[in-house]
Amino acid sequence: MSSSKSDQQAAGTEPTKTRLLEPNQKQLPPSPPVLSTSPSNLPTMTKYRAQATWEQQQIRNSQEVLMNKLNKHIAEYPIRLQFPANIASSEDVPDSPTPAEPADSNNLRTSHDFVQHRLLESGMLYDEYAPNGQPLGNISFCANSFVNDMLDTGCYDNVVVSIDKSPDQADPPEEEKEEVQNAELNVILKEKNWYKLYVGGGFKQGVSTGVEGVQSSRLGDGGMFPTVQFEATGSLVNIRGYTDITTMSYTLDQNNIASMRCTHDSPLFSLFGNANPQRDTSSRPSSFISKYISNAILLSTSSSRNKRQNVNNSKNNSDAVGHGSKVHSRISGYLDTLDYEATRGYREFQRALTFQASTLRNPNTLIDGERHPNTTFQWGMIWRDLLPRRDPLSPYHCLCSAQITSQTGSTLKHAIQIGHSSNGSRLNDPYSPTKGIDYSYNTEVAMPPGDIGFAKAECGLSLHTPLPYYLKDWSIHLSGKCGAMQPFSFRRGSNMKGSRGDLHGLVPYIADRFYAGGPMSLRGFQPDGIGPRADPVTSPMRADSPRIETSNNEKATAVLLSAPSDALGGDIYYTGAIAASAPVPSMNLSILSNLRFMTFLNAGTVSGLCLPVDVILKGTRVSAGVGLYTSTPYGRFEMTYALPLRHGPKDVRKKLQFGVSMSFF
Repeated sequence: MSSSKSDQQAAGTEPTKTRLLEPNQKQLPPSPPVLSTSPSNLPTMTKYRAQATWEQQQIRNSQEVLMNKLNKHIAEYPIRLQFPANIASSEDVPDSPTPAEPADSNNLRTSHDFVQHRLLESGMLYDEYAPNGQPLGNISFCANSFVNDMLDTGCYDNVVVSIDKSPDQADPPEEEKEEVQNAELNVILKEKNWYKLYVGGGFKQGVSTGVEGVQSSRLGDGGMFPTVQFEATGSLVNIRGYTDITTMSYTLDQNNIASMRCTHDSPLFSLFGNANPQRDTSSRPSSFISKYISNAILLSTSSSRNKRQNVNNSKNNSDAVGHGSKVHSRISGYLDTLDYEATRGYREFQRALTFQASTLRNPNTLIDGERHPNTTFQWGMIWRDLLPRRDPLSPYHCLCSAQITSQTGSTLKHAIQIGHSSNGSRLNDPYSPTKGIDYSYNTEVAMPPGDIGFAKAECGLSLHTPLPYYLKDWSIHLSGKCGAMQPFSFRRGSNMKGSRGDLHGLVPYIADRFYAGGPMSLRGFQPDGIGPRADPVTSPMRADSPRIETSNNEKATAVLLSAPSDALGGDIYYTGAIAASAPVPSMNLSILSNLRFMTFLNAGTVSGLCLPVDVILKGTRVSAGVGLYTSTPYGRFEMTYALPLRHGPKDVRKKLQFGVSMSFF
């Protein structure tokens, strides 16, 4: 049966319209049938909308395929870069999205040779290293790495890299065009101001461990609240042109402890001259020795990023240049007071001069979106004064143990340290990992001309793995840390074992010993809360003192002011933990997105090195509990409640604790 146009209009439908194709439009495949959910067919308008949506999706898919092919062609297009790159200041180039052909500028403080070498380290291959050209996709990747590296130095507001056609290359006929095009690389730098000032407040980062840049993870003396401090800082930025920063700072915390510090951060090679191993364009003379050392540092290590790039060149780009300009150095001098009165019964006043070299300028910086291992070398000379805790009502009386007062006075520590850390590079999250492995180790040797002698080694390891199947949101964590030290003598024939800290003595200085306890160490115990401890100290006071209140002043003749027992540390320690964690339901709150719940079992001890193994194991403390932790830009923050299951008679316990750390250990 056939129906007329009037019958279709009476039925509420319109006749099917023929769609005309544009001249350049391709015929699309037929649309899929529209299924009806009712005995009668859907309205024609609904069918048309479904068909139009399907056609639009097909067009988008075809456009996406074409764009992928175009991007692949562009990424594989070979470009031969001409040496050297053009480097200019943003002040000399007109504001435009793609500035072209900037001339080398003398307004920059940054060394041109330094920028050239950073480009080589990022993987940029010039004509003499890549005569057959380099794919444009690799050039774009290397340029992005270079920009991120320069911005991470903190010396630039903006860095722009562009590629332009070589001006000395005329347009050849179509039949004589080469497959590889010559191009110039342009770098435009917007430098920050040459000085920076800051006056304000902040939180103290923790208690220094004696290693420059390494601090403990506890918050305050009780592991509960951070210490507030006043800060005043002045910096000189990029004065020598090698992204160097010189900083002077003064701080005063709430405990009336002042500290002063002066540091100079710069690439290590810049301390030995102005040499460039690729093209020495420097006009400033330098000695043969300094130039040799500078070149050796710059060419010391091959670039791992260059090895990952699949570039077909006549020369191996990993042999062309290392990444030595990123080997960082820090020269530091400081005066500081470390406050251990609450746990060890003394303060330590330090005057130090240190030199540190590391493979990373900032261990928390991401390189190509990833974290990388860090190796450090440090030399230090520290003049230390041990100040015992004083009686608040009798300043001439020491309210600390005899073991502490016997080591009061000045000591000179001259030490060398070497350490390595995976720095979270093998973890899916450096602060809140659920999968991966992390490790670190550190060795230290104290020697003459100091009057302290010892060898110390410390290492840590953590393993993280998710559970399978229906418990896939849960993860198991295993972590452990241990250390040992051996004091030794440089004086032949000495057997004086009772001396304080001289080289001829075999008793280690109390500040160099190991301590354990507190959040991130051994939960359920106070910081420095386990291990050998002195007897509690009491001080006789007058009953009529205004600071002493008694229930019966008439009959009272004396009041004993008691201080906590002092932690004495040990020559060997170990801590370990096994934990299981799971994400906390976020309930659509962004603040809870990274929050995880954990239950854990901790064990550890601090003891003497000469004790038998069975005695050390019998002294193991054990605790168990639950907690919450999260990953923040400033580190790992956790809150735990732990119950000590096995403890010593003098151990200081604490169930509820808060802590911040830069690792899972």
